[in-house]
Amino acid sequence: MQKRQTGKEEQVKKSFFADERVKVVLPAVLVVLGWFAGSQFEAHRDRINKRRELRLEYLLESYRTLERTASRPEEAGREKQDNVENALGDVQLLGTKDQMIALHRFIRDFNAAGGRGNISPFLEILRRDLREELGLSNDVPRATLVRFTNRFTAKQDHPSKTEARGSAAPGTS
Repeated sequence: MQKRQTGKEEQVKKSFFADERVKVVLPAVLVVLGWFAGSQFEAHRDRINKRRELRLEYLLESYRTLERTASRPEEAGREKQDNVENALGDVQLLGTKDQMIALHRFIRDFNAAGGRGNISPFLEILRRDLREELGLSNDVPRATLVRFTNRFTAKQDHPSKTEARGSAAPGTS
């Protein structure tokens, strides 16, 4: 009796796969499933890339803001202070563990010194990580800040009175 059931099962299998509808429908279903899986993978990859782009954009702007305000306490008006606070907040939200450790060290030292501190170690870590994320070599010299004294403004008659001084980042020599 078991032989008969096996024979019937083989006939069912043969007739199922021999059916012309299955020959058409099965490949179509596989194509649809492959398309669906591919579109899900692409959507996931797009979300990851968008997240990376936004993170880079915010961290680059934070770096620029902090670098621009470093060693310029005389220009730290309310708007610049707000910009620095926002930049530090962005790093706390989007930064890596190393960036957070360096940032917390800077904030601790800044608060202990009554609003003065050396932000250079933090900026170097942020710069290194951004360069790595952008696929750039980190085999480069340390950043050097350029600060102009007697800045030329529209009110000044002679731009030649403006002098530039370059130095290593604050606290580095």
